[in-house]
Amino acid sequence: MQSGALTELNASTGALVRVISARQYRFNWPSATTLYGDDLFVANDPLVSSSYWLTELNASTGALVRVISGPAYRFDYPGTLALYGGLLLVTNGGNSVTELNASTGALVRVISGPAYRFDSPTGMALYGDDLFVVNYLGNSVTELPA
Repeated sequence: MQSGALTELNASTGALVRVISARQYRFNWPSATTLYGDDLFVANDPLVSSSYWLTELNASTGALVRVISGPAYRFDYPGTLALYGGLLLVTNGGNSVTELNASTGALVRVISGPAYRFDSPTGMALYGDDLFVVNYLGNSVTELPA
């Protein structure tokens, strides 16, 4: 089952520009977005399966660029998306942060392990060269050098 669409509004007027919804986008409970140049990344959280992915599309045209998925990315309830330089960072409810090359979608690394004390990371903020990750179930914040 797929559920979801992306609605684009004109920021100045609030007028509807378009609604993007088609099977090829694989939108399924979209949960977060971020822009990198002309590309819009959308995190999908299907809730009904264990397959998670990011949809990348051209923000100007709405054309699908690619769907990023696979076990190596360790997407698990992807939440917040953040950009640092050319990196796309994704929080995963499965206690990790996935780092991707924002230009190519290639996996850079998955940050996980007991030293980070991730516990359902759900939010991120960058401050200078530090990344702060909110741990929803841990009632804590993990600080990492970006």
